[in-house]
Amino acid sequence: MNPIAHKSDQFVIALYQEVALTEEIGAEAPADRVTRLTQAEAAIAAEVAAYQAERGLEIAAFAGERVSRHLQESRERLQAARQAVIDEVAEEVRGRIRRFTATSAYTGHLEALKDRVLTHLDVEDREMIQLREETLGGLMIICKSRRMQVDLTFDTALSAALARLAFEV
Repeated sequence: MNPIAHKSDQFVIALYQEVALTEEIGAEAPADRVTRLTQAEAAIAAEVAAYQAERGLEIAAFAGERVSRHLQESRERLQAARQAVIDEVAEEVRGRIRRFTATSAYTGHLEALKDRVLTHLDVEDREMIQLREETLGGLMIICKSRRMQVDLTFDTALSAALARLAFEV
């Protein structure tokens, strides 16, 4: 065979082989491409789901924190309003007690309290009776024979009433 023909045949064969290889690669590429695209889409979907889950938790935590903070602030405002009402009531009661203790009826009230307690305890008038200056008024009877103390001061009664009011308001 002629060397030029032989080289020409080899060139054509190499060309055919290359075309066949290109066609083979071209035939395989769409299938590989679909597989790679499917894998990429799955990976992207997994990343999106993970991101949404993470962000969802962050958003839920942030919202929960905001709600908790709002509830705490509301509780504090409500408690402050309750305390203001209690303070206002206490001051009004103290004013009424001061006005009452300035009247002549107060002495009669103390005598009636003393007589009622001493009669109830069935003891003599010699028991110790204290009128404390530091209180709003009222009296305290100390019965040594019975080892008992009866506190009838307005301070004690007001403190007890305000403690009950704190739960009711």
